[in-house]
Amino acid sequence: MAHEILTIKLCQLNERVEKLHARIRLSESADPAQIQREMHLLEKECSGSESALEQSIQRSKAGIAPVLAQGYRQMEAVFQQTRAELQAALAAQPDPECAAEERVLLAEYALDLAQQAADWALLFSMEAIHAQLKQEGRRL
Repeated sequence: MAHEILTIKLCQLNERVEKLHARIRLSESADPAQIQREMHLLEKECSGSESALEQSIQRSKAGIAPVLAQGYRQMEAVFQQTRAELQAALAAQPDPECAAEERVLLAEYALDLAQQAADWALLFSMEAIHAQLKQEGRRL
């Protein structure tokens, strides 16, 4: 069962990464108005997926659901606070060229964080598969 669920989740993650690639490629040749529209669409998508994830956790009957919900709320609060602080710092930057470079650095670190999150997801997945195999009595 764990394999099937994790395979579905991995496919969903792959689709998101493919979309990320496509949007980055689009932004390399797009005009500022197109990029602005894509940013607006992405913000809506992010908001929708955040809401869906939160509702999914709240509906879960699993005993660990409250822990997941609390962790998710804490992560979301940190992301929102950090984003607001970074936006304020970037807005205060008087040099537009320097502000653009700082935004590139921010994007780079966000991608590093996403990679780290993917590594953690892999570790959690392997632990789940290991636990399931052990529970099924397979030789370890």
